[in-house]
Amino acid sequence: MSPPTRTLIAVDRGTEEIDVFGLLLRLWRRKLLALAFVAFTVALGVLYLNIAEYRFSAELTVTPVDQSGPKLSGGLAALGSLAGIDPGLQGGSSFALYGEAATSYPVAERLAHDPRIMHGAFRKQWDAVNHRWITPSGWSADLIASVKRIAGVPLQPWAPPGAVELRDYLQKNVTVADDKKKALLRLSFHDTDPKFSIYLLEQIAIDADDFLRAKSLRRANIYVAYLEIRLNQVQVAEYRTSLAQALISYENTRMMASSRASFAAEPFGDIWLSTRPTSPEPLIVIGASLVTGIMLWIGFVFLADAIAGKARRTITPAADDVIIADLVVGPVAVSHPPMPAGQ
Repeated sequence: MSPPTRTLIAVDRGTEEIDVFGLLLRLWRRKLLALAFVAFTVALGVLYLNIAEYRFSAELTVTPVDQSGPKLSGGLAALGSLAGIDPGLQGGSSFALYGEAATSYPVAERLAHDPRIMHGAFRKQWDAVNHRWITPSGWSADLIASVKRIAGVPLQPWAPPGAVELRDYLQKNVTVADDKKKALLRLSFHDTDPKFSIYLLEQIAIDADDFLRAKSLRRANIYVAYLEIRLNQVQVAEYRTSLAQALISYENTRMMASSRASFAAEPFGDIWLSTRPTSPEPLIVIGASLVTGIMLWIGFVFLADAIAGKARRTITPAADDVIIADLVVGPVAVSHPPMPAGQ
């Protein structure tokens, strides 16, 4: 007797193809739903345009200040490097640092002493009627404090905004663009108050230039004092000539830094201010609302059809599903009825 064998019989349902016409037909059957989605998202866009704060753009362009002075000889450069002095870094390096200084903490410290800037930058925390800062209170402040306690975040006592908060504000809202081809820096700022935008950029330009001026003046004073001491000590004529040239160079830097003229950068004309709000843009908001409504409609239609199709397949299996059957093949035992006696 041979052992039984298992035979697999499968019926393949074939390769599925995407029916583009069918997809479009499904969308067309729910065209009224598209109008509902688009109307809803456009209404949200219009509502946003009515409650949004419209911002104006201001831009200040600055150029490097000509700080040309006496040219230094090669012997001086070698001597300066041995003495820890770099005569080449005088004028150009200050402009290279101007963009970083504009939104730096030292400049924010200077700006923080100006009440107009502090009240304008943090106008939501300033009570202009009572002329005082608004202390956070109410259920929202209590909720935030409770969440911080649960999360283990240390609670700091409230204090009015200062230089630290102003530095974060400048980093977030003031954009510095460097045009390397034309040696220009563009400082741009967007705010609901056009006058405040102009005033803030003006003060940033002044305080950033003053900060770099003071930094260069301190360095020049140190180098001048050092060179004067060395001139009294050195007897070699060649070295004395090089030291004298270096002293003249740093005296020139000290003279420029001590004057009230622009030191590192100067404005290239007046501050540009947009004549109409630049954000939000109504056309962009409405266009984005239309696209969002259409995408939501398409997604809803396909999701609803997918859920409905899955439910139908669960109740009634599809006719083209794969059919798999196991047949057991083997010897079959046949029983015969007993024969009557005598046959």
